[in-house]
Amino acid sequence: MTDYEKYAAQVALVKEECKDADNNEIAEEFRRYEEEFLIEPNDAVRSVILKFMKASGQEIKSISNAQTRVEKKADRFSDLGSEDKNVTIEVAVVTYVPRVQMVRGEEKQIAFGWIEDNPWESNDKRVRWDFKDWGSHSENLAPNSVVRLEGVSVNEWNEKRSININRSSRVTVLREGGPSVPPVSDEPVTIEKASENEGYVNLLARIISLKPDVIVKRDGSGSLDIFRGTFADSSGKISFLSWVPINHEIGDLVKIEGAMIRKFRETPEVNINDRTKIEKYHDNNFASTEELSEVTTSKIGDLRNGMKDVITTVQVESWQSRTFTNSDGEEKTVRSGDIMDPTGRCRLTAWCEIDPKPGDFLHLTGARVQFWQGSPDLVVDNSDQVSNLTDAPWESIDPEQHWVDIELSKLVTSGSRRGIKTKGTIVAIRSDSGIIQRCPE
Repeated sequence: MTDYEKYAAQVALVKEECKDADNNEIAEEFRRYEEEFLIEPNDAVRSVILKFMKASGQEIKSISNAQTRVEKKADRFSDLGSEDKNVTIEVAVVTYVPRVQMVRGEEKQIAFGWIEDNPWESNDKRVRWDFKDWGSHSENLAPNSVVRLEGVSVNEWNEKRSININRSSRVTVLREGGPSVPPVSDEPVTIEKASENEGYVNLLARIISLKPDVIVKRDGSGSLDIFRGTFADSSGKISFLSWVPINHEIGDLVKIEGAMIRKFRETPEVNINDRTKIEKYHDNNFASTEELSEVTTSKIGDLRNGMKDVITTVQVESWQSRTFTNSDGEEKTVRSGDIMDPTGRCRLTAWCEIDPKPGDFLHLTGARVQFWQGSPDLVVDNSDQVSNLTDAPWESIDPEQHWVDIELSKLVTSGSRRGIKTKGTIVAIRSDSGIIQRCPE
């Protein structure tokens, strides 16, 4: 995308006052304001108009469009339009990630992150937007704090809106947050470390899987081409979703700068957009694809809702199939059953024709995880994702005696599990306390 295309809206405003000015020269000026002076394009309109007026010898006159600064107070992001400026709104700060940018040989700090509207309500009643801090407001934008933003503006890019916190904006802390803003660092972190929190990260990882996909827009206006896959390093693996083409291959070692970690259900996921930089990297000491096979293989005890590209080996406990008619009147068959490994048990659902017997060992690739009755359910869509093993990976497990002993402290911090046993001290009993029994049918 050219500078002119990126700043087309601002260029049009300048052309209203300076009709003879060159479009590309105007766009270049906006680029300089954004990259060198760290001034958001909408806030630079008046200055750019004045520059081109002076250059052409025009009489300097009032610029109503650029000077009008009517305050707009909003309670929700849905109240805001893509052209709104001088906005006042209360938000909750979710993440704040500083970045260093070189401007004329001098380091300047900007920051990215997430904020949520309706901060005094529960999380399920909030909407999350990205923001960019151009004015070094880090002291007042600590994660988990609630702040009032004054004099901010709305930015829209690729049909996605975000908030620009400008140098002239005011940030008032309404409720203290924490922890403190992390130190600025451009060094890559491990996948294990990156998975701990949401926010921007740099990674050094190998591409384990990569495939194109299509998602349909919620408003039904069309579809978007995307790419899905998996990154891995010696500390673990993580799925990624890219909104731009990935010009690399499975097995490539890549350095990713400016990626975003978001949680999909319970599972962290790397989001890649047009601001993310991905380049091939060479490091002879980095683990090969074969050496990473151990960290890319999951056990049932590791499964979390939302995981994708799961590779695992399981033992079949039971298997059945049923036929149903979907909403389009089509007759479908779904096959499912209980499976287990030494770390626990869960369900397996197959939307393809496979017919394992109890006691069989299956190797699954590219599976996904969704919840069924509150616990993980592995799902496969194609029969080529399933291999029936002839050699048993472990001694056959007796389902009647298979209860995995897990410490209570680990259960509190892990995901939902089945087929486990634990012990602890009862410290409170309420009227709704008790054992939940499900109908076996």
